[in-house]
Amino acid sequence: GARPGDGGDPTRALASWTSSSAHDGPAPPPCQWRGVSCGMRGRRRGRVVALDLPGLGLLGTLTPALANLTHLRRLHLPGNRLQGALPPELGRLRELNHLNLGDNAIGGRLPPSLSLCRRLRTVLLHTNKLQGHIPPELFLSLRSLEVLNLGQNRLTGSIPSSVGGLVNLKLLVLEFNNLTGDIPWQVGSLASLVGLGLASNQLSVSIPASLGNLSALTAL
Repeated sequence: GARPGDGGDPTRALASWTSSSAHDGPAPPPCQWRGVSCGMRGRRRGRVVALDLPGLGLLGTLTPALANLTHLRRLHLPGNRLQGALPPELGRLRELNHLNLGDNAIGGRLPPSLSLCRRLRTVLLHTNKLQGHIPPELFLSLRSLEVLNLGQNRLTGSIPSSVGGLVNLKLLVLEFNNLTGDIPWQVGSLASLVGLGLASNQLSVSIPASLGNLSALTAL
């Protein structure tokens, strides 16, 4: 949502993001804009495959127009001041494998449509203002997911039992939310899990015996 020259880009990090330049000659094409990477060969050649703009103080919301970047594989915007909700249109980014919007002020609910991004391996949405329940669809569909961090939000409801579908998960962090209910026994079936963070919620005090199956776990 931030644009060069407005209050959403206080450090003018997006000064190169323009389609015309009256004083300096032709503007650089999108593949030369700061934080933009394009494919080099095949069907991705000249198409935007990554947006990397961390820690630049960017303001505004995430535009649904991001869904037009159909070859996008990496959306990396942590440590800014983005707000608003996650647009459901993100589910159209079928090649996305890295989503990091951590340490912003993004609110609203987790869109179930993210479950359509089945190539996702990393989802970092920690330290935001996300609300509502965790959609079970996310756990049913994202079987390539290795890292999921939803910590330090305002999520409510229970941990879906479908968490057991994340067969490649190595790190699961849900701490510092308002989650309730039991820890699903299905967590114990995540054989690759190395780190599990559930602290500072309102979960049941009972710990499922299945957690003893997590032989790769090093941090609990």
